[in-house]
Amino acid sequence: MTLAITKNDPRYIRRIQPQFGIPQFKNPEARGLNSNRPASLTELADDVVAAVNAAKSSAKVDAKKIGILGSSQGGWVGSMVAAKSKDVSYLLMRVGPGQNVLETIAHEYEGGFIAEGFSKEEIAEIMQMYRQHWALAAKNKTWEDGNNVFLSYQNKPWYKKIYTEPRVKSEASAKWWTWLSKNLYVDSYDYLKQLKTTPVLWQLAEKDWNVNSQKSYPRLVEALTKAGNKDFRVNILPNMGHSGLVVKTGLPNDEFSWQYAAGFWDTMATWLKDRKIAK
Repeated sequence: MTLAITKNDPRYIRRIQPQFGIPQFKNPEARGLNSNRPASLTELADDVVAAVNAAKSSAKVDAKKIGILGSSQGGWVGSMVAAKSKDVSYLLMRVGPGQNVLETIAHEYEGGFIAEGFSKEEIAEIMQMYRQHWALAAKNKTWEDGNNVFLSYQNKPWYKKIYTEPRVKSEASAKWWTWLSKNLYVDSYDYLKQLKTTPVLWQLAEKDWNVNSQKSYPRLVEALTKAGNKDFRVNILPNMGHSGLVVKTGLPNDEFSWQYAAGFWDTMATWLKDRKIAK
């Protein structure tokens, strides 16, 4: 059985069962950012561990073949789950970060500003502002403290291009601030270096502006090597974006191709079959 960690129900999750002949359980992320009280990634990992325990107790499940399929944010959660539970027999990851939450969000924001046409100099200042803002969230400062960082930059020529109206504390922005304060320094590296025997396949995208693949790759390899893991593979798939599809740049304004990148499905299928997890 594969426990799929995802915020929604993307095409590749829906195709897992017919493609590879293995059952799946989808974590609905009921306690995530959209809930009344945003859960930390650690709390979400605990939810998945509970799902692993529930699956293990089912007579219909081979307890020796319970694995985790994660995507994007699932890289942090899936790594935690595999480190927390000895019942996770494999970790299959698609575009999961090999950096902490703060660095991953920074990469994503930078891509957005490139797509919007800001200059390199402007982006450098903008990212400095956001990093100061996030640092306060990590220190459990108030939303108002964080907002004061933005106000200190309001006379910059680029500021009103980002915030056309004065920032007002809302339910959504308060939840986001809470989520940041709980999660900014969560790093998959810390959990992967504990996986001594768990087989791992981690697929990254060459042109990903949600996860920095070029910086994630060496950290993922280092963590698993440090664990002494003898059965891991980390790939960067050429011309692939965060969606798993072929892209030109991977930026938010890129055209959608509707074509999966070469090796996306085949690599997973072969890896699972070689370990007798899939048919």
